[in-house]
Amino acid sequence: MYENIRKNDYLRLAENLSIKGVIKMKYTIVPTANGCVETIILHDGSTYRKRHIKTDIGSECLDDDFSDQMKKDGICEEILEQVSNAFDRFLATHFMNMDELDQ
Repeated sequence: MYENIRKNDYLRLAENLSIKGVIKMKYTIVPTANGCVETIILHDGSTYRKRHIKTDIGSECLDDDFSDQMKKDGICEEILEQVSNAFDRFLATHFMNMDELDQ
């Protein structure tokens, strides 16, 4: 069904679903010139980011873990645990290496 949707159409569809409340949480990772940026947006629009820069031995995260950022905002423990397990253990270096291969 979605095979023939162009990228811009897909992004518009995702944005519309998000606005209508169908999408409850959104995670993105985007390459930058010297690393990558991970972003989580919750259903209420709360936004959390982790910036990573490439180093000689891998990468360095410039921000607190998502779960630590969310804890400061009073997000419930169940979400914190799931976010910690799913996103805070992510190795950004692997993504940055894949991005270089895609050039």
